[in-house]
Amino acid sequence: MTYTDQTLRQIVDAASGGTQLRLRISNLYGTSPLLLDAIHVANSKGSGSIDTSTDTALKFNGQTSVTIPVGQVASSDMAPYAQSDLAISMRHVVMACNQHLFRFLESRIILHYRR
Repeated sequence: MTYTDQTLRQIVDAASGGTQLRLRISNLYGTSPLLLDAIHVANSKGSGSIDTSTDTALKFNGQTSVTIPVGQVASSDMAPYAQSDLAISMRHVVMACNQHLFRFLESRIILHYRR
C-alpha cells in the first residue's frame, strides 16, 4: 500500500519536559525511502486539534523536508518546546507501508529534550 501526499498526526505525552526538542525518525525497517515534507510540532488541544499559535515547522539540516533511506535514521534540528502534550504532524510525499500503518508513527518517533 502506498500513501501519497497524506498527513499523519500523532499526539505524544512528552512528560519529560524541557525547553527544546529534537525529533528522530527511523526508517530502519522500511522497504523504500521515506520522503517527509512539512513536519510540524505544536501543543495539542485534544481530539486531534492543535494550538496554531505554537505550530513550529521542524527542519532537518536546515531543510523543511527530508528523505530517509531504508535502514537509516534522521534527526531534526533543535526546536522550541514548552508543553507535555505534543502533536506531531508529518506530511508524507510518498510512503509505502503495509497493514501496520498505525504502528508507523509509534515505532519511528523518538523525542530528545534539552532543558
